[in-house]
Amino acid sequence: MKFFLNDKNYKKIAEALSKTSMPFLANPPMSQAETYQGILEYPGFHTASTFEVAAAYAVGRVLSWSTEEDDSGNHYVTDYPVVVKLDMSEFSPKTDYDAEELVKVTLKSQLDQFIDLYDVTSMSDGEIEEAGQEFIEDSYLDSGDFVDWSDSGASISEVTFSFFENPFPVFLNLTDFSNLVRNYLVTKEIPDNVLMEVTQQFRYTEDVPENNLKAVYYLTPISKVVDSDYGWDGFLVPSMEDFSYGSFDYEYELVYGDDYSEGQYHGTTYNNLLNAAPELGKGLPEPPKPYIG
Repeated sequence: MKFFLNDKNYKKIAEALSKTSMPFLANPPMSQAETYQGILEYPGFHTASTFEVAAAYAVGRVLSWSTEEDDSGNHYVTDYPVVVKLDMSEFSPKTDYDAEELVKVTLKSQLDQFIDLYDVTSMSDGEIEEAGQEFIEDSYLDSGDFVDWSDSGASISEVTFSFFENPFPVFLNLTDFSNLVRNYLVTKEIPDNVLMEVTQQFRYTEDVPENNLKAVYYLTPISKVVDSDYGWDGFLVPSMEDFSYGSFDYEYELVYGDDYSEGQYHGTTYNNLLNAAPELGKGLPEPPKPYIG
């Protein structure tokens, strides 16, 4: 069983941990304020196959828990969003909360709809793939959810994770799609490796050594509101059109390692990285404004 700490005790432990070398923990001490849905049911060290997914978690943590405002209305951050790339080849991944509780449920429902509409048992591989494309184009998968594009946090979540509500197009692009459909027709189950590939997220129950770290990126913090011209100096201030038209992109700087090493991405923060890799932290630049350490 995992016990959560109150914020006061968490700070004491974090200060103690920062004085000693420690790996990226599968079950780190975490304040109650920083918990998120699914961590109790599916604990572990979480990674993503894409930079964008990890970046969404990193900027989201800073948006939610480390963005402050001074008496003059100017904003600053007490922690800084960071993405790290790690070599995870020696570890065995597991499915996470999103894969099990969101993607699996929706994808099984979509596959049931697809199989009801098309007689896949009599189709060739190519015909099943064509039917999958038709299934998408005929708008069977429209979620119709309203998004407040003026809210940066909600918008980042939408542009990054909306496919959780509509995973079939990602599933369609997987290698051997037709045989995966045939397998589901027989078993009514989706293998874990397929769920992880669709979700683009992985969970590890082992601690990850510091020497598995291959790259560190600093991300410019995101403003809480869009289209603002005051009080967000040093932040990336997106426009509503950036989000709604799919043109939003992160600003980031590589501060350690290289872009060429193979690996998976993990979204974290500057202070958490210093706790996990204090020796590395000695050689990293302090994050720029709006960071106030």
